[in-house]
Amino acid sequence: ILGAQALGSANADKAINIISSAILGDMTIEKLVDIDLSYAPPVSATIDALITASWNIKDKLSFYK
Repeated sequence: ILGAQALGSANADKAINIISSAILGDMTIEKLVDIDLSYAPPVSATIDALITASWNIKDKLSFYK
């Protein structure tokens, strides 16, 4: 993971925190898709958009292997 950009009022800071932690931890996309994030059902989605995007990237990269 080389970097990320986030735009929005809801959870943009959470996405950047996750990506910055992943960069500092030398995580790959393969490791990021397995991360377990907390959520609060009344105020957040069960499926995180960042993890969903990571799955999509992983699938696209596996096409080229």
